[in-house]
Amino acid sequence: MHDGLPDHPKIIEAGGEAGWLYICGLAYSSRQLTDGVSPKRLVPRLTDGSNPEASASALLRVGLWHEGQ
Repeated sequence: MHDGLPDHPKIIEAGGEAGWLYICGLAYSSRQLTDGVSPKRLVPRLTDGSNPEASASALLRVGLWHEGQ
């Protein structure tokens, strides 16, 4: 992970909770060797944020996450 991640424009636009979800998703992917894929059903378990679904939507909106196939 790059040390400039907190200042990346997409992270700033998505917001703090979404940024944390992004980091947790990266950690999950690394730990499970999923090549960047985090199952949608696990989003609430990846973070303790107040609204993980809204955070996931923000990551999709700014282009940090993409819908799976």
